[in-house]
Amino acid sequence: MTVRPKTLTLLPVAAVSLALALGGCTPLGTFAGFGEQGAPSPTASPDPAPTAEPSPSPTSTDCDDAVLVEPGEYHMGDCVRLTVEGRDIQVHVGSVGTLIIRGAANDVSAGDVGSLTITGSVNDVDTLDLGTLDLNGRFNWIGVHGSVDRVAIDGDDNEVLADGDIGQVEDRGDRNTVGSLP
Repeated sequence: MTVRPKTLTLLPVAAVSLALALGGCTPLGTFAGFGEQGAPSPTASPDPAPTAEPSPSPTSTDCDDAVLVEPGEYHMGDCVRLTVEGRDIQVHVGSVGTLIIRGAANDVSAGDVGSLTITGSVNDVDTLDLGTLDLNGRFNWIGVHGSVDRVAIDGDDNEVLADGDIGQVEDRGDRNTVGSLP
């Protein structure tokens, strides 16, 4: 009489039981490579959440009384009044009657500007001609390719340079540079 180990007898029974149990989960053809593959069933996905659009939107030309608050790059025509309020906003604009900048790390390139008011730090403004400048902040740089009528500074470490003449200057801060380039 031959004695077989019980594990060898149970092995075929366990394999058949496992195959039957898994057979109900997926079609056999999916794993064996034969038979038709079923098309994936459609899944529902939620509608994307609406995102806030800056007003005006980047590359917009509407700026008679625009307020830019979202970071990004804006290209605009001539403006009556433009307010840049925020951080990391880059603006290319034509002539502006009144330009107000509140915030930090903004970069504005403009044509002629009637009045410029800056409250903030590390802003960079480049203009053609500038009427009046009221500056309250630190580490701002203002470059004027023409002349400036009046400069008033309440802040430290700012730089105002003009290619042309600079009129009246009131510097109530420390380490500010105000001057005309030769």
